[in-house]
Amino acid sequence: MENNVLRSQLTGYHTFSNRLAITLQHNFSAYSDIESLEAINYYSKYSKAGLIITEPTTVSPLNIETHSYPGIYNYKQLKAWRKITEAVHDQSGKIFLQMWHCGLRENSCLLDEELLSAKQKTNIFNDETLSSVPFRSKTEILEEIYLHFRKGTQNAIAAEFDGVEIHLCCGSLIDWIIHTSVDLANVDYFKDLDNRTQLLLGVIEEVANVIDEERVGVKISPSYKFLGLSDPDPEGTFYYLLDALNYYNLAYVHLIEPAENDSVISDVPEPLIRLFRPVCRKNIMLDIDDNLKGANLFLENGDANLVSCYNSGENLYSQL
Repeated sequence: MENNVLRSQLTGYHTFSNRLAITLQHNFSAYSDIESLEAINYYSKYSKAGLIITEPTTVSPLNIETHSYPGIYNYKQLKAWRKITEAVHDQSGKIFLQMWHCGLRENSCLLDEELLSAKQKTNIFNDETLSSVPFRSKTEILEEIYLHFRKGTQNAIAAEFDGVEIHLCCGSLIDWIIHTSVDLANVDYFKDLDNRTQLLLGVIEEVANVIDEERVGVKISPSYKFLGLSDPDPEGTFYYLLDALNYYNLAYVHLIEPAENDSVISDVPEPLIRLFRPVCRKNIMLDIDDNLKGANLFLENGDANLVSCYNSGENLYSQL
């Protein structure tokens, strides 16, 4: 079988030298760690991949536990990331910044000051309390979210990233709001799916005001479970979302197949690509196990245009 992973792939603005993206696992946090020689070497050693995608990087200075994740919201972080992008570019690699707002992990942008103070002492993220969180107004929420992503994108450009990936997984803020199992009745605007989806589309438009749409990816995980987060109709929710994404000239949609545990408790059929490929007219990057045969099969069948794996998957990377 031909090794389709080695073929180049045009995604609009970029032509990737091969069709493998390496998503770096969470490894560094504060800018002092990101600017270390260890961090620079950690990223640049994967420069042969068609694309490197950074570990999730927060756009918001309001997240309480920002020390747990690298950031892109101040100048020191920008300078630290620039050393990494320069090292990758020196080896002719391409690198996208994976941007997120921590959401269920840290949803401080939605909380009243009193509750935010209480949150530092208690864990509010359980089934009984999720629906009782007092929200600020819709206008305040949206303006703050859009500002953070716009500023994060501006900093990503200044740090010389080749593009950005908007993270919509793992209980991130946008992921949380889109899932219809989360009770957001305290904010009328988020009662229906159209408005929940508009949050992501608004973020895309804010980001696209700063950087070309063809340099933007969106990462989604329809069946991933995090802290009880789920959706009673994942097919309907994400079919609607993917159809809406067709309006934008995105570099790709990064689809995460369910983990083994998720597929057992989820009603979403596996593999997801069979369900969502017909509606998504964008380039699809499919997250797969470290399996060359499987990667080639998805690429040959046209189910995916790119494949991705975490940097722990050395088998695929060794084929480059």
